[in-house]
Amino acid sequence: MKGHSAQLWKDPKERLPPGSHLPWSIWKTLNRLRTETGRTASNMKKWGIKEDGKCECGREQDVDHLFACPRLPIECGKEEFLTHEISDKAIQIVAYWEGKGI
Repeated sequence: MKGHSAQLWKDPKERLPPGSHLPWSIWKTLNRLRTETGRTASNMKKWGIKEDGKCECGREQDVDHLFACPRLPIECGKEEFLTHEISDKAIQIVAYWEGKGI
């Protein structure tokens, strides 16, 4: 019986996405950007939490805007968030939006 149960139980291969070593607030925001489910101004308006769906820059703040806002400290595309390694550029963008409560 011992050999049989050993065959049934296997170590899981599941792993957390890159960036799990980062502080919780950054990790949370990183995953919101990855899954395109952030607390954007347009979402907050849709949910009845805010009256305005605009970013501080004056443009509509939807998910795509989070990667193209002119106030971002550096340019960074969505692909930076979907790789196996989290780039320093992506972390800077995440830190910016984390500071804005996204």
